[in-house]
Amino acid sequence: METTGMDRELSKDSELILNQAREEAKKHNHKFIGSEHLLLAILTLKEGSVVDLALTALGVTATQLREDIETQIGVGPDHQCPDQHPLTPRTRKIIALARKEARLLGAQCDEPEHLLLGILREADGVAGKVLLARDFELDMLRQEILKVPMVLQKRMELLS
Repeated sequence: METTGMDRELSKDSELILNQAREEAKKHNHKFIGSEHLLLAILTLKEGSVVDLALTALGVTATQLREDIETQIGVGPDHQCPDQHPLTPRTRKIIALARKEARLLGAQCDEPEHLLLGILREADGVAGKVLLARDFELDMLRQEILKVPMVLQKRMELLS
């Protein structure tokens, strides 16, 4: 995996997201990792993740967003894709914005939900446009992400 060139650590989950984004790029016969591949990778997170719970609270499913993106990007021409897929400048910017979001929210490292916020902050890419088309707003998404730990804590209290 290409380094992001930034000194703040990505969580293990975020590293997995970047690896999955590479797989999404390969699957679509693309030679780069764009915002769309990053969002597709984020959408592979399991049910109950912070991202999943925030999206559910906003009334959209990962399946709906995946369909929206795949309608936009399609599959590239059949060719031999390189093993290394460089991050586009926009994807690098999204990672930098995710780091800012993580700091803003007081997180120790950058998690997938911060990457999702970074995508929305850099709304000119395919992924950002898909989110905006679903009427996502940065502050609204940030608030839902902040609510998730409280929701999970209440569930745990109910189970004990």
